[in-house]
Amino acid sequence: MKPPSLLPVLDRVEGLRRVAGDEGLYKELIGIFLGDLPRILNEIDAAIAADASAPLKCVAHSLRGSANQIGACAVAQHAGNLEELARRGMVQGAATSRQRLGDALTQLATILNAEIDCKRRDT
Repeated sequence: MKPPSLLPVLDRVEGLRRVAGDEGLYKELIGIFLGDLPRILNEIDAAIAADASAPLKCVAHSLRGSANQIGACAVAQHAGNLEELARRGMVQGAATSRQRLGDALTQLATILNAEIDCKRRDT
């Protein structure tokens, strides 16, 4: 498995492959992903603050799946790292992983918003 720093921020080809090339569905999934991010990050932060491994594992797993669905490779890997820390009960050490996830999400959000804006101009 590659470290997240070596993974692409967004593998659009993989994301489209997962929706059988349906551009409209891919765009819809991106919109849902972006819309859910504030809630997901709040849940991650709350779980870390409460040292609660079960909720952290659940929300990190959900984020990993959503990120994989759109081809957000680095975010999926970072979410997987958080999930593994939670599975091991190591929530206290998750702050660094959360920061790395946040950095990857910032990069991804910029790309995804540009993707959505580009599609809006095309229609």
